[in-house]
Amino acid sequence: MLRRQRRAEQCVWFRFECDAQWFHNEIHDYGIVALSADRRRIAVLAATDTD
Repeated sequence: MLRRQRRAEQCVWFRFECDAQWFHNEIHDYGIVALSADRRRIAVLAATDTD
């Protein structure tokens, strides 16, 4: 577990908003990007609970 935590702490984290029909940029919409420490990989999460 500590190894994963260490890797997550070394990432650069960003929050984003976007213009899309399903993504309303409200409190329950999440746009998160993690850029790895070596700057070679990204992980993107875009989620909403809007119906």
